[in-house]
Amino acid sequence: MSSGVVEIGADVTSFTKAINNLPNSIRTATSGLQNALRGIGFAYLAKEAVEIVGKFDRMERGMTTLTGSAENARRRMDELREASELPGVDFAQAVQADIKLQSVGMSAEMSKEAIIQIGNALSLAGGTAQDLDGVILALTQIISKGKVSAEEINQIAERVPQVRRVMKEAFGTADTEALQKMNISAEKFVEILIQGFAQLIRASAGLDEKFADI
Repeated sequence: MSSGVVEIGADVTSFTKAINNLPNSIRTATSGLQNALRGIGFAYLAKEAVEIVGKFDRMERGMTTLTGSAENARRRMDELREASELPGVDFAQAVQADIKLQSVGMSAEMSKEAIIQIGNALSLAGGTAQDLDGVILALTQIISKGKVSAEEINQIAERVPQVRRVMKEAFGTADTEALQKMNISAEKFVEILIQGFAQLIRASAGLDEKFADI
């Protein structure tokens, strides 16, 4: 067997069975891969493709830990699947972002809104769904530290250059020291920032995003 390739049978039965045991949101996310396999009929599947199933399984287990049950996890992942159809949002990044945001105390409703609005801002700036990871990390650090610092704002600005303009419109300043003197809680800052992102124009999916959805 060649390096990096896994034999799974001419009718890709093993892979198909694995897919069918996953929740609707994950089966939908991998539907393009399944169709491709049926079309070409190869007896070998790249190892990376098999790892996709494992990746989604890990995400489901992480969401189950967060929500308390497999049923709640699958319901939440179906909701995030809808959000991932919008520009700038990828399903895997959306699930990972949701877990991180809710883990630091953000509500499920605000978490989903944050993912949607940040995804839109990223798309407007020419960013990708992968950039969402960096923005979410910065937001969770702000909430965890309990204050707004220049370090996190710089991390966000590298991916979402509109952030300082949004901050000035929402708070009257983009200076983090001035914001700290306002005694705005970290959670409230993030919430208002997301509301500011919601005022941006709506982005259209780029060619790479359109191809990714095929």
